Amino acid sequence: IDSDIGSTTVEIDFDIDLPSISCLNTQVVAEDVIQKSTTDITEQTALKAIGESGCNVVGKVRIQKETGSVHISLLEPKLRRKDDPVEIKFDDLLHYNATHRINHLSFGQFFPGIDNPLDGVFKIVENGAAQFQYHIKVVPTVYKTLDGKNITSNQFSVTQYTKPLAKPEFGIFNRQGIFIPGLYLKYEFSPIVIEKSEVKSTLLQLITRLFALLGGTFAAAGLLDSF
Repeated sequence: IDSDIGSTTVEIDFDIDLPSISCLNTQVVAEDVIQKSTTDITEQTALKAIGESGCNVVGKVRIQKETGSVHISLLEPKLRRKDDPVEIKFDDLLHYNATHRINHLSFGQFFPGIDNPLDGVFKIVENGAAQFQYHIKVVPTVYKTLDGKNITSNQFSVTQYTKPLAKPEFGIFNRQGIFIPGLYLKYEFSPIVIEKSEVKSTLLQLITRLFALLGGTFAAAGLLDSF
């Protein structure tokens, strides 16, 4: 059982391309669901222009080890001020095309055999605007090396959803029901810790694998000779 949930932090490492959005129109926000707080972390990330109008967003951000999310979305600070009666026209949001490629996303240190399932994911918005939601289940993991070291990290699984932008009544969004196109990484941590150990193959295991490989080779050769 993981006793660190809620009492420590985890580093999120992300590298994401937004080929259709300029860096001037991009905002990165971290939300802590438990503490009910939202923080603009754009200045903690590196935004670099790509192509004619795109933006590469790279960051290593420490977040509380509890349920939360990171949003990479339309830059509109007024939308987050509850005391300001902001109205946004539908047509304004259509200009934010959230097509993206996730080059890398991880929660913690690298260890041999780790799988980051969102690496290389590419999503395209062909018409209008959309909101991409990635619901991520993070599992704390301890990897034990042959020399006795413990690497504390995390693995994760993910479920993906896409919400197209639907036109509201009269074509106006109010601040209570605002829909912001973008990329939403929503995560929660499992209370169960997985332990993985590095294992050194014995001589007998190596010999067994060698004979299995040779046997497969001869079987394939015999199959070819039968034609």
